[in-house]
Amino acid sequence: MEAKVRRGRYSIVRLRSAVHDRLHAESEIMEYHQRGGERARLAAGQGRLGFLRTWDLLSRVLPDAPAALLDIAGATDAYAGTLTQVSYHVQVVEPVPEHVAEAAAPPRVTAILGNARALPAVVSSVDAVLLLGPLYHLPEHADRLAV
Repeated sequence: MEAKVRRGRYSIVRLRSAVHDRLHAESEIMEYHQRGGERARLAAGQGRLGFLRTWDLLSRVLPDAPAALLDIAGATDAYAGTLTQVSYHVQVVEPVPEHVAEAAAPPRVTAILGNARALPAVVSSVDAVLLLGPLYHLPEHADRLAV
């Protein structure tokens, strides 16, 4: 039997449920990425259209190269490699260990393991930040604020 102690707006039971739901969702997201779910998503169909549209917008709003960019949760090089081809320097912070080495393969890209909600201290000063994917994985307001 779980106690329903009230603290503020949430009971202990509700908090336990929220933590369980969050951990389960993060586990599902990690499994999706470890199976290579993002690897080909932007290569064809609507994904390719999304990539091209995003590239069009980036080319309009990013500072001129050679600028330093931070790509948070850059996955397996969807944008970082392309950006380095036009002389940007990109640092990727990626939560999936299997993606870190792959993301760092292109020249002028460094990649480290990290989480959007708590960026590692080694993240250097940058001219612009790309946050193209993490927010749809983080529906909770507190998580979005942390990012």
